[in-house]
Amino acid sequence: MTRKLAAYLTFLLLLTVAIYVAMDLYVKHEPPLVRWKTVTVHDPPPLPQLQTTGMVKQPMVRQAENVFPSPDGTFLGCVDGGTLTVVDAKTGAVVRRTTASHPIIDVVWIRDRLLFYVTSANQLVTFDVLANRVRPIYTSDPPAGQTFRALAFSDYTNDVFFIYGSAKGNTVYQFDTNEHVWATSIGAIGVQNAYYGTTSKILYLDDAKHNLYQLNGGYLQRISQRAAILRGAGNSLFYADLNKLGQAIAVEERNDSGQTRLVCRLEKPAPVADVVIDHAGKVFVAAGDVVENEMERREWRVPSGYQLRVAGHDILLIRGATFRVVVD
Repeated sequence: MTRKLAAYLTFLLLLTVAIYVAMDLYVKHEPPLVRWKTVTVHDPPPLPQLQTTGMVKQPMVRQAENVFPSPDGTFLGCVDGGTLTVVDAKTGAVVRRTTASHPIIDVVWIRDRLLFYVTSANQLVTFDVLANRVRPIYTSDPPAGQTFRALAFSDYTNDVFFIYGSAKGNTVYQFDTNEHVWATSIGAIGVQNAYYGTTSKILYLDDAKHNLYQLNGGYLQRISQRAAILRGAGNSLFYADLNKLGQAIAVEERNDSGQTRLVCRLEKPAPVADVVIDHAGKVFVAAGDVVENEMERREWRVPSGYQLRVAGHDILLIRGATFRVVVD
């Protein structure tokens, strides 16, 4: 009996030790307890909306084939076929209207009240808006197969350049203040846009292959690749740096000494036609339903039912027959 009791007690002791060891191993390998914590997720604040107050009525701004703002932003030149309607940018009131005998294909403002336009008949015309005076200046006779490409002007030297081109070559007509005209052939570079420095006498050109050139003293030089002219101011040229898809990824400024500086990099690639540089030199992108200030990284949402239109250095907010200038 004593032996059985001893064996039984020994068994209980061994069992107790086994259970203790097993529990110790379990505790050491047990995954940590889950600690629940409440986290509040905040949605990003909604973008501020473009103001719709101050919209004025003028259906021509929406209907026009092209809209050209004056240098100081006072007027908008609206082209529809052969009709040029100049409206007040703040009130929408029609200031002047003129009709050419042929479709108007380009407009360049010379000063805040005076502009050039070119017709499909290769006629260069000045239009004094306030005096309501139209004056034909010159009718060019470009080589066969060449069509109008670009117009550039200096309000300091009064030189006018109108450029015709084809796949085989380009012709630059220069018209000076004494109304002398001479033509220069610059080869087959597929000119798209042009800007003439105010006093530098440098003519900048870009082409369909995204090359940037300067024509200075009769010498044509390529100065950049993957580039597109955006606008000029004085002797400075603002142009977009492009990626392989031809989208703008940055904006640079080049002065008449050939020095360049990075104005800003775009937050994301954008079509060149959507990039705008205002009077203060700030860079904006009209990105569908958002206006982006690329230098300050600010954005504004386009209200439902409204749309944007880029016109030179302006971005217009349009709804139906009404509009408002939101960037100038």
